[in-house]
Amino acid sequence: MSLRNARRMSMTRKAVALAVVILGLGVVAATALAANVSGDGTLVGSTGPDTIAAGGGADTIWGLGTPNGTTDNITAGGGKDVIDGGGHCMGVAPGDYKKGLPQSGSCEHGPTPPNCGTENITAGGGPDTVYGNCGPNNITLGSGKDQVFAFGGPNNVVTVGNGQDVIDLSGETSGPNSIATGTGSDQVFAQNGQVDHVTCGSNHTTVYVDNHDTTSNNCTVRTSPQPALAAALIRRASTKRHARRHHARRHHARRHQILVGALR
Repeated sequence: MSLRNARRMSMTRKAVALAVVILGLGVVAATALAANVSGDGTLVGSTGPDTIAAGGGADTIWGLGTPNGTTDNITAGGGKDVIDGGGHCMGVAPGDYKKGLPQSGSCEHGPTPPNCGTENITAGGGPDTVYGNCGPNNITLGSGKDQVFAFGGPNNVVTVGNGQDVIDLSGETSGPNSIATGTGSDQVFAQNGQVDHVTCGSNHTTVYVDNHDTTSNNCTVRTSPQPALAAALIRRASTKRHARRHHARRHHARRHQILVGALR
């Protein structure tokens, strides 16, 4: 073998070894993105497949999305919770912040494309506000006056317990979607041009549908345009979801006051 060929072979081997090292580092980095967070207060996940568990009380959870083909598992106990399967945080590491985010950090609502994996979100009883992310969302809530902005999809599955709930599928939602309500006086806004299947827990549930939707026999169905109040609420939630940052210390009071006030 000539000296020139020997040098070429040596350089090729070094390049292959370097590529293997870089690939290995990429795998480690991707694996390190996953977070396992539990506690009370403000809980922040990562951009990987997380497991986040909040206890009882008023908690704020930022899931931050997960890559396609992976799943975030988010749970919260009873209490007045605000949960976003997506969102964006700056200057904040994954973890439990019992007294709110540090002054140097902030989070804002918003979808996380292209990381649009599955969000499994479960919360106990209490007046919860939940935002899905840009992929499939499986949202299950206990009794209470809940507000759900599903977004994302396709194949959103939303189940709520008894209480005066509001479920919005009319914003940035793709179908098909399956919705099941409890026995309260609920409102479901499903005029989105997608296929939605709504099962009502009682005839006190009002569902605003379009020609693509199916409902159970006990739903109170409306084919007229959704009321101006609903449209204002949806626009307000969507605008804040994309454009406004929230410090966790003020998040519960300000966010809940705005949304609940719009419903009154």
